Amino acid sequence: MMAWLRVVQAQIRVTARNKLLLVPIVLTIMALLLPVALALPTGGAYIAGRDAVETQQTFLSEQLSSGAYRTAPAKLVELKQQEVSYLQEALALPIEDAAGYFSALARRARTVEEEHEHGYVQGAENELSFAANALLLERIALLGAPEVYDTAADMPAIYLLAFSIGSTPYIFWYLVPVAVMAIAGRRLDRRLVSQGRMGIRGSACATGLAGALVSLACLLICLIIPFVIASMRNGMGDPSYPVVLIRDNTLVSTTVGVQIAAFLALQTAIYIALCSIAAAVLMCKGGSVAAAIIMTLLIAAPLFELYYAHDVPWAPLLTSLLPTYLNSASVLGGASYLNTSDIALVTGAGGAHAIIVPLMWGAAALGFANTVSMMPSQRRWGWCSGIGDRAISGTNITSPTRVFDIVFDTVAYRRNPILNKAHVQIQPGEIIGLIAPNGAGKTTLLQALNGTGHATVRGSLQLGGFPLCDRSTMRTTVFLLSDSELLFPAQTVRFHLELTIALWETSKNAREEAERFDLAEYLNTPVHKLSQGNRQLLLLCMACTSNASILLLDEPMNALDPLHVELVSTALREHATRGAIVVISSHMLWDLETLCDRTLFIAEQHVIEIGGETSGSDINLNDIYRRIYQHAT
Repeated sequence: MMAWLRVVQAQIRVTARNKLLLVPIVLTIMALLLPVALALPTGGAYIAGRDAVETQQTFLSEQLSSGAYRTAPAKLVELKQQEVSYLQEALALPIEDAAGYFSALARRARTVEEEHEHGYVQGAENELSFAANALLLERIALLGAPEVYDTAADMPAIYLLAFSIGSTPYIFWYLVPVAVMAIAGRRLDRRLVSQGRMGIRGSACATGLAGALVSLACLLICLIIPFVIASMRNGMGDPSYPVVLIRDNTLVSTTVGVQIAAFLALQTAIYIALCSIAAAVLMCKGGSVAAAIIMTLLIAAPLFELYYAHDVPWAPLLTSLLPTYLNSASVLGGASYLNTSDIALVTGAGGAHAIIVPLMWGAAALGFANTVSMMPSQRRWGWCSGIGDRAISGTNITSPTRVFDIVFDTVAYRRNPILNKAHVQIQPGEIIGLIAPNGAGKTTLLQALNGTGHATVRGSLQLGGFPLCDRSTMRTTVFLLSDSELLFPAQTVRFHLELTIALWETSKNAREEAERFDLAEYLNTPVHKLSQGNRQLLLLCMACTSNASILLLDEPMNALDPLHVELVSTALREHATRGAIVVISSHMLWDLETLCDRTLFIAEQHVIEIGGETSGSDINLNDIYRRIYQHAT
């Protein structure tokens, strides 16, 4: 559990420090502040502004005096006269008597509601809209300082946030988690966090939780900045300011404080769900079809109601889907003075659906296709052939007889054969050299042994008599050092060593390991500031710190000066002395002569073994290299 939490912490640090995350944050903040900058009208002036009230009173009075209602039912005339009297009462009150003003307007709104009940008012989008307006005015009148806000620029901070929930396009709330998971999951299978005892699945789950936490932190940043700006302009506001919504044909009365809290709770749940789905999609690389199916269903879920309501399924797809993704009122509803329609799952039509929805469905389809295409990946590393279904476990790894037994039937990369019919046994404590010309497949072979890459492999792989049957088990046992993609450029040397210790659950000390590899002075230095040689030293230090049973090292001495080559050689010998197996692929033949116990050449799709004791012997690998590969050409 501690290792898993350490990976969560590491992913949070890596993701939060990525400057690309500023893009969705800035876009969301701009979307929140745009109504303020443009001073967009809120509808408050329409329902409660003195100019609007005076205009309505004058219009109704003229209609009554001109005989426009001469032939109308007596009840309607009575109700219209009541409207005029309530409007006159409101206008006669002093500005200081805001409670009386809104109470008079609320009584007028109730009168209009009664007119609708008698059938005198037509054309309303929802019968409850009249009751909603009346209830809103009644609740405003009960405030300590009743007020309406004519534009977004006039709103206090807390009301602006509640207003933004409904007015900001829904899609903006999801720019951040999408960007976070794109950053956090980038090349996850090649990063350090995918190695160690957790494997790709554990690291993907940690990435999902880290993504949700970072997304929530970014959401709070997006909300806090407009909140602070609005507070400086208009104050914080009253959290008990009323909000009245029509939801599922029911009148809902709440407050801006409750609305914001509900929004944050909903976003928390959605972000956790989205990031968990993203983590599951990352695990699809291991063959989980269910994750992509669930992702597709969740994307399609808001459309089910719309499809159900139409006979022809393609019509709504092209004309009526945009509000599903762009209207956040379709989920919660925001603070508004104009509640004239139902807040439903699907709210209306929009031609731009033809752009956004097919793209989202297409992304889901591509994810599903990628999952299906990756399903045979377990068989690409066909190490279990003819071995049975026993699996290696932690106790097997620490067995005193950990012979690494490899049987290659075939190894190919993109239909190009690399090896055919080869058998290699490596004893505990051996250091093996691997030599081949450029392009012969050394790196591909090492990746296959680690369960990564895209080689097609048939054969068997055992450690201590137990099969390494899947990639997660192989990564538990093997540490592959192939390039600097294991490293996080913005993180320090200490970060990488502590993460390695946590992933492999060793008892080593980061500072002591750094001192072994001459990196103590760089403990707090970010990787991107290290020289190429020091980056290589860090990778080798991580490999030895991991205590992995098998080290696969691809060109480990590159960029190292002679003193550091000697230092690394000593460290690798010490690691092998403890029973580990070390395989080194390199073109630096002198280093292999002095370090390796045996050397394997790949030539004409076969393995040629040189020496039983290469290290310290008189065997000249340069001469052997020329004889083998000049003959092959």
